[in-house]
Amino acid sequence: MYEHRREYRISKMAETLSASRSSYYAWKRQGCQSKRAVRDAQYLAKVKKAFIETRETYGPRRLSKHLCGQGVHIGRVRVERLMRENNLAPKTIRKFKATTNSNHDYPVASNILNRNFRVAAKNMAWITDITYVATQEGWLHLAAVMELCSGKIVGWAMDKQMTASLACDALKQAIGRAKPPGDVICHSDRGVQYACHTLIVRC
Repeated sequence: MYEHRREYRISKMAETLSASRSSYYAWKRQGCQSKRAVRDAQYLAKVKKAFIETRETYGPRRLSKHLCGQGVHIGRVRVERLMRENNLAPKTIRKFKATTNSNHDYPVASNILNRNFRVAAKNMAWITDITYVATQEGWLHLAAVMELCSGKIVGWAMDKQMTASLACDALKQAIGRAKPPGDVICHSDRGVQYACHTLIVRC
């Protein structure tokens, strides 16, 4: 009946073959669903891969745009349905928070650099700070030391905890790599990690 549907009316063929039209349309709907199931299976693999690539943080709209950018043209509605049916729920990214805690009782050094970020020679002045970095394992704290004359990072350290040890490890690496011949101005914010005694004693 399906092959001759353009030549004869479905009702006439059903009557001639003693078949019901409802059975024919039910069979047709099942065939269409199977085709969609095949396409869904093909798209699902791409959706899952893209979902992992985006660290499981993209919703249907952003994931659809991401896939289209890779040449996989799939609509938001289909992506949303596939994600819902396969329990692909985007993670909520923790908002960035300040890393400087200047509310402490430790002594604060004078601002010798005084925003003079242009120096004449290497290893006259360094600047250092702590920030957040998003990774596949979650947020990590990064302490970095930059040599002002060259603008190069001469020391860095990364950890899950934001401690004085993190800041100290970055400075120790900078000293070992840059090997300054004399005293160096090391400029930082007034955070507790840079003002506490642990940093002064260890470094």
